[in-house]
Amino acid sequence: MHIKKNLFKIISIFLFIIFFSICCFITYLIINKEHNPNYKLDSYISHLNNIYKILDDNLYSKENISKSLENIYILQESKKNINTSLKVHETKTFNHLINSSELYIKQISNLQSDTENINENIVALKNHFDQIILSLKSLPANSNILTETINTISNVQDAYENNFYSEKINSISTLSLNKFISEVNSIMYEFLPLIENIDEKLKKARDNKYDYQLILNTLEKNLNVLKNLKSKLSKLPIPQEGLSIYHEIEEILDLYDEYNTKLKYSIKNEHLSEANELTDENLQKMYEQTEFVYSKILNKYNTLKHKIDSKVSISNSLYN
Repeated sequence: MHIKKNLFKIISIFLFIIFFSICCFITYLIINKEHNPNYKLDSYISHLNNIYKILDDNLYSKENISKSLENIYILQESKKNINTSLKVHETKTFNHLINSSELYIKQISNLQSDTENINENIVALKNHFDQIILSLKSLPANSNILTETINTISNVQDAYENNFYSEKINSISTLSLNKFISEVNSIMYEFLPLIENIDEKLKKARDNKYDYQLILNTLEKNLNVLKNLKSKLSKLPIPQEGLSIYHEIEEILDLYDEYNTKLKYSIKNEHLSEANELTDENLQKMYEQTEFVYSKILNKYNTLKHKIDSKVSISNSLYN
């Protein structure tokens, strides 16, 4: 009997030790998790996702827009709790994400109140949306949380864009397609000088017969031209039959923006390189991405130009 009592006591102590150890381990995990910067980041991204869901629930509710903006302000106030636990570049990205979200919601509010500048507002909304997506994809948060958040804000953006295009198309249903094509053709004509082949200028620069900086200055001026062309395009009324053309030239202009950035980067690298480093092989690697985007622009430009010329030709034949 005494042995049984001792055995029971030993087993009880052993079980207590195991139970205590498990409790300590769970407590450690909880504390460690709460102090883990990625855990905090996941929590903040989840809160942000919930804010986007408020918008997604009812796109045109002023109450929902106001509520989501209030929640953004609350998130901004509390973000100092996470800034100390992230790396410097991650903190900048996170802060940029919150600021872009605030601007995005304010832009939605503008769309509700400003009916005269719909084109400009939808372009601004798209710019803020792009910044949000870029920031989300750059943060080291849980991939499932990030995916869900990106999907939520994408639903909101898609709904606004679809509504925007629908309203635009309905409001100009009586507009002639020929007038639209003429305007697009004019934009393409103005855009054409931006995609001149600069190989000759680069060759002269390599032989010290031309200044690299002059090429870079031209590319900077081209960006201003591009900005004006994008603005002009955004203000065009779109007939139903011209929607695909609108998207195609919109893509070409966006591609040029990417090309211009890559080209400037490559030229600056070349300019800073030593003469013995500028072999044909090194130059090819340096401009590989640039040439790929440039080729893509030319192909899309020529395809669209052929499509427009065909429509103009058909239209002219009807009136002759």
